Amino acid sequence: DRIVAPKPLFKISILGGVNKAGDVPYESGMTLLKAIAQAGSFNDGARRDRIKIIRKSLTKNERAEKGTNKTITLNVDATAIFRGKADDLALRPGDTVYVSEW
Repeated sequence: DRIVAPKPLFKISILGGVNKAGDVPYESGMTLLKAIAQAGSFNDGARRDRIKIIRKSLTKNERAEKGTNKTITLNVDATAIFRGKADDLALRPGDTVYVSEW
């Protein structure tokens, strides 16, 4: 007999200044910093103050309200999160996180 483990249905893509760029499985309650940690953390050239979250899929209510599947981009400064000046942003399935590099 053979057991096949299904691939996760939901994922987050993490690109740019992280040690292991690629897809990570989405987990309920996942935040930006948790996702970056799963991608091996920031690399030496990462701009922790310039992170973009590209959100393609709006919720059903947002689609109805806006009448579109418009992509939105959120600019995040992780250094503000580290200093306690901003909340760690909750991610959604399908988000793409891009960490800028020097």
